[in-house]
Amino acid sequence: MKQFLIVLLALAFWSCGNQQSSQQQSETPANTAESKNNAQATPVSTGGVSEELTIYFPNIIAKTGDQICVDVQVKGFEKLLSMQYTLAWNKAILKFTELKNFNLPHLDAADFGQHRTADGFITAVWIDETLKGVSMPDASSIYQVCFEVIGKSGDNSFIKITDRPTPIEVANQREKLIPMKKENGSVKVE
Repeated sequence: MKQFLIVLLALAFWSCGNQQSSQQQSETPANTAESKNNAQATPVSTGGVSEELTIYFPNIIAKTGDQICVDVQVKGFEKLLSMQYTLAWNKAILKFTELKNFNLPHLDAADFGQHRTADGFITAVWIDETLKGVSMPDASSIYQVCFEVIGKSGDNSFIKITDRPTPIEVANQREKLIPMKKENGSVKVE
């Protein structure tokens, strides 16, 4: 039943994404702010099929007015069929500008609900259209989310995965729902 819901949600988000007015995609420079990887997860795997997925983000230091792009990175991405979640940030410190550099097969801007970015979140639904299961090397960036830093010096915004409004679900090749480990990142304004 849950897999059926994942497919329905994916179709709904795809439909919503196609109905949105096209936003002009501005070219933003790659993240030139200092960053470091804060992930320390060890994925659990059985027979090459993921039993736990980790999604994590770097910690970044930036200045007011900087254009930054944050990697959405994974560990334990082995033969997955689908996933859905909400990505959130502090809207008083970061202003969403775009999604780019999609490195996960069958993932593009139409897989994201971008109509609530002014509220500090974006929803995501991805399905392997081949239904064979997709694997990505640990530390892969599956896409980037880009922001303009609007906070003042000393501000610090989280970047995290949450289950509101879209509940977190990940399904592996065996059509089994598996847990998602979430490791928050941050943007500190200097």
